[in-house]
Amino acid sequence: MTERLYYEDVYIKESYSRIIEVGEYKDTYTVVLDKTPFYPEGGGQPSDTGYIGEARVSHVYEREGKVYHVVDKVPQSEEVHCIIDYDKRFDRMQQHSGEHILAACFNKCFGTMSSSFHLGDDYISIDISMPEISAEEITKIEDMANGYIYENLPVHTFMVTPEESKNIKLRKNIEGEEKVRVVQIEKVDACACCGTHVKNTGEIGIIKIIKSEKYKGLTRVYFKCGKRAFDDFRAKQDIVTTLVRNFSTGEGELINKINNDQEHMRELGRKLSDYKKKCCSYEARELKELSRNNIIYYIYDDKEMEELQMLTEQLSETKQFIILGSARQGQVIVSAGGGYHLNIGQFFKEKIKEFNGRGGGKADRAQGSFTSELDLRHFTEELIKHLE
Repeated sequence: MTERLYYEDVYIKESYSRIIEVGEYKDTYTVVLDKTPFYPEGGGQPSDTGYIGEARVSHVYEREGKVYHVVDKVPQSEEVHCIIDYDKRFDRMQQHSGEHILAACFNKCFGTMSSSFHLGDDYISIDISMPEISAEEITKIEDMANGYIYENLPVHTFMVTPEESKNIKLRKNIEGEEKVRVVQIEKVDACACCGTHVKNTGEIGIIKIIKSEKYKGLTRVYFKCGKRAFDDFRAKQDIVTTLVRNFSTGEGELINKINNDQEHMRELGRKLSDYKKKCCSYEARELKELSRNNIIYYIYDDKEMEELQMLTEQLSETKQFIILGSARQGQVIVSAGGGYHLNIGQFFKEKIKEFNGRGGGKADRAQGSFTSELDLRHFTEELIKHLE
């Protein structure tokens, strides 16, 4: 059995230990110590990382009472100096303790239970047994959770049997026969947990819910605590500062300014769309004059697909076979008409891959894209050859 120093002192940063076992793990090695400051993965919390001597510890896990440290090489001496990445440890203590408070607040306010706690470097989340949650309810939970942080309440950890646990008001009942470690936040919560936690709630700093979403009949709540929440605020404040400068307005007027500018952009978009339609009508007249053998064929330098579609609609009344493309975009649209009875969608399906393209459509209309202008032109030439 490995002595777990992180339970004796959760703030431990280093120790001197002895290697009692060496093994292999995939393409690396494992080391078992007589005592360890490294927390192994468990309870939704990732493992610690750090160094054992000169060896880098990338992962720590537990099997049958032993704590295995995955290292990139075997340390040369039996007696080793262990150092954990303490900033990472403390970050996870803040997040995990914050999760207990958050889950307890949901339970107190709405009688919910939590599950699927995820504590990763990318995001932290818990699943709450609520089908949905309102913005007002999120604010209520945040206020309550941060109120418990401001009180700087003590956090206790101790071992109990299932029988002894009956005398404690646990958020979730303990089942089984073995002793279980309980994390108790005074006045707030008591819950079975094997993770590392702060000693007082004030060390969590702050809890901020980032967003929530429906997930398999539950609500998944994303949040950040402590320094993560501070870093998130700093990043978002930088964004706000940049927007304030770019829009030449104050923070209080920023949303109105953006909304007004968006409406202005929508109006400009509508005017531009009308302008494009008018331009298309003039271009359509010119294209009609270029038709040969009841085929309108033209490859533009840089038109967008939207404009090609508008032109096709303008020309559809001519009942001619239409082939329009954009050289720079590598796109083409084809529409059937006139006396040509060709299933265009089938032609695209059978031929387009030969020209490094992809696309498809229906019998009377299809569109595609190509990796180069040359492929586009060869494809359209093959289509015209097929028509002739």
